[in-house]
Amino acid sequence: MKRWLAVLAPSALAAAQNITSPSIRIETRVPLNSRLCNVYVEHVQPVKGAVDFSYGSCQQLTPHDSHHFIATSTDASQDRLVWTLPEDIFSGGCISAWSTTTNVLLGRSEVQHLDLHTMARRRHARLARRSNDPNSILMDNSTGVNVWGPWFDGVEVLKNAECSAIDSAAAKQKSIAIVGAGMSGLMAYLCLTQQGLTSVSLIEGGDRLGGRVQTVYLSGGPFDYSYQEMGPMRVPMTLTVANQTYNMSDHQLVFQLVEEMNMLNKDNDDDLHIDLIDWLEAGSRTLPRDGGSNRVGEVDGQQGRPDNQGAVGQLGMSVEEIFDKVNKALPCEDFCVEMANNMFTAHRKWLEKGLFDLAGNQWSEFAFTAEYLNNNINNTHFGYWGKGASSFWDKVYRSKSL
Repeated sequence: MKRWLAVLAPSALAAAQNITSPSIRIETRVPLNSRLCNVYVEHVQPVKGAVDFSYGSCQQLTPHDSHHFIATSTDASQDRLVWTLPEDIFSGGCISAWSTTTNVLLGRSEVQHLDLHTMARRRHARLARRSNDPNSILMDNSTGVNVWGPWFDGVEVLKNAECSAIDSAAAKQKSIAIVGAGMSGLMAYLCLTQQGLTSVSLIEGGDRLGGRVQTVYLSGGPFDYSYQEMGPMRVPMTLTVANQTYNMSDHQLVFQLVEEMNMLNKDNDDDLHIDLIDWLEAGSRTLPRDGGSNRVGEVDGQQGRPDNQGAVGQLGMSVEEIFDKVNKALPCEDFCVEMANNMFTAHRKWLEKGLFDLAGNQWSEFAFTAEYLNNNINNTHFGYWGKGASSFWDKVYRSKSL
């Protein structure tokens, strides 16, 4: 639904059209003839807080008069946004930047001229291809796929779709674009090309590959041990329950990938060879006293924090006791064996079941500790979530899979 200001005073119109000192500069650098476009953002002056971007009239005075919302930026270092153009978009509008908290106009682009004819033609061709393809399945709510939900829901929908047989030779001639060269994108590229697809493009907006997997050198180089691994974490190999050892099945893919890449690189290039470092773990398998991750050696989490009344309260025994109660409420060893055999199935069961009290009432994790176990709000927040333990699933998966 389009919403416009019916009448603008001359002074207001001049103010909207000519921002004398914009804090944000906005531009698009390619012809607008498709449904996706990059919006380039430059912070000319410091901006406090989040910024909303919208598309609408070049004379609009408030974000509420926009045709549609584009995105919210919370970081001044973000210099690019992805703009998804809706079907009912019009040509000749402007992209505006607004302060999220004050609705003050911070910047406005030049007039955006859209090639609506080309966009309509491409949309018609896309819909025609989809309607003629017996194996085409819309990945949205209309087919039962929750695009924001667990990935295995979408997999189940596809399995139950009873797709017809596919001509593998014709499928290998398809052009595939993979957006993002993080580990998932790189893995997808490897799998597709090894299956014989020859027209696969890997598109990355940054200046490096690997996504969150990155080594940052603090000083010197890789040989003085002055670096920080930003993405890689420990990868448990096995789980031992009742003196029986189980392989962590979901992590086997990581080790198989390492072996595959070393084989492809023929193990003769030290720069490309992948080595894994053994993780040394010491301490208890129970919840750490400060709610954070397990560390080598003992962890002292006894420190004071203000309580709800402003006085200084000791975390002390109340936190220790709540950790003990939480541990007793978490799933038993049988569930951990299920987790080792198939983490995704176990995770789904966790999401469906959650935590229950004796009356069968399901609780969220915060409510479980604060309400059902009667821990005070201050200790529940600071003693657990305030230290980085954000979910009970993470606690079980992390501690039991060592």
